[in-house]
Amino acid sequence: MGRTKRDISEVHGELKERAKEVKKNVINTKISQDSTYNGLQNVDKTKAMVQNRRLGKGGTLTVEDHKTEVVRRFKYIGRVVNDSNDEMEEIEARNLAANKAYSSLQTIFRSKQIHRNNKIRLYKTLIKPILCYGSVTWTLTQTTEQIINILIQNGR
Repeated sequence: MGRTKRDISEVHGELKERAKEVKKNVINTKISQDSTYNGLQNVDKTKAMVQNRRLGKGGTLTVEDHKTEVVRRFKYIGRVVNDSNDEMEEIEARNLAANKAYSSLQTIFRSKQIHRNNKIRLYKTLIKPILCYGSVTWTLTQTTEQIINILIQNGR
């Protein structure tokens, strides 16, 4: 170590710097291992979102030298997630997707050769699941519930 206070102080500073380097290497290795284990291959593509009732700003979140972009809205497994926890945006996105699917099948629904029961079966198996995807997790108000009921009834 050292015989004087100054020598000991220098050694302590060096040890402290080495400890920081080792800690940084361990954390980077741990983040890489966890990311690979959890299915995240590229930590740089990771985004974060803070949910609250007040409108927030974007920006960055820094954790141990890894910068993560903070976003207000993103699409996750086909579902729109936003920071205000507003379900109307998701309902509108589901309605738009269902309308696209319906319009692509419009020739079948207008056909006189296909029986009405078969058209109803097609609607229930192809269109309704698109409209209702993720609806189990929605927090419904009376207004959103009425809108969903109208959307579903218009398809019958």
